[in-house]
Amino acid sequence: LFHGVGDSAQGLAPLGEFIAGHFPQAAVVSIDSPHFCDFAAGYQWYSIQGATEDSRHSLVTEQMPRFVAMVQHWQQQLGVAPEATCLVGFSQGAFMSLQSTQQPVFLAGRVVALAGRFTQAPAKPVHPVVIHMLHGDQDAVVPHHHTVAAGERLQALGADVTADVIAGLAHGINDEM
Repeated sequence: LFHGVGDSAQGLAPLGEFIAGHFPQAAVVSIDSPHFCDFAAGYQWYSIQGATEDSRHSLVTEQMPRFVAMVQHWQQQLGVAPEATCLVGFSQGAFMSLQSTQQPVFLAGRVVALAGRFTQAPAKPVHPVVIHMLHGDQDAVVPHHHTVAAGERLQALGADVTADVIAGLAHGINDEM
């Protein structure tokens, strides 16, 4: 599990407990991003201070080797192959998880993105991965049209993807999601 900017691994504990309750054979690991948040308590993958639409992709790309290393560390610790790995990210954690599908390394067989987006128009993933994107239609932080556009693009490319928009949900996670 990968949290959003200004949060921590503990913030996704309720989601982790929900997942563990439905998949008791799974190991659920919630990971703090590596940098202290520069405007609030908690952590971040990269600073959003001054980040623009043009710079966001390079900020994510700069952090991707560290993201990949963290996932591979836990795969090794738990003896889990990429095919059996699911990355679940919220907001900035979803940005990282989604962009990881565009890397040459096979990191996970499934990615679930909650209120996040690709930082660059996606290509069909090089490796087989199922992508689930869920997004609130009232999200003013990360507008849901990015999820809809990425889902349509990936479907046109033949990728295994779903893009669900949750009515009335702002930037967050609810029970339906």
